[in-house]
Amino acid sequence: MRVFITGVAGFMGSHLADKLIANGEDVVGVDNLVGGTLDNVNPQVEFYEEDCDNLEKMTEYMKGCDVVFHAACTAHDGFSLFSPYYITN
Repeated sequence: MRVFITGVAGFMGSHLADKLIANGEDVVGVDNLVGGTLDNVNPQVEFYEEDCDNLEKMTEYMKGCDVVFHAACTAHDGFSLFSPYYITN
């Protein structure tokens, strides 16, 4: 199975990718690296540095994938008070 993960360089996405790879799945992942880090990305992930706002690229990267996990988020404590649009978009 081929799996697509947004936020693959973050805490949840990277752990999910590791587990799926350990189970023998192919993983494609994107992350804009605002909160995640390349150190978290399993070397077996087909990784793209991209923002989820880019629908054209997301559609391109998802081609051939059987499952999509959306784990991308902006997790800045207190940031939602000052910029709720950024957090929810």
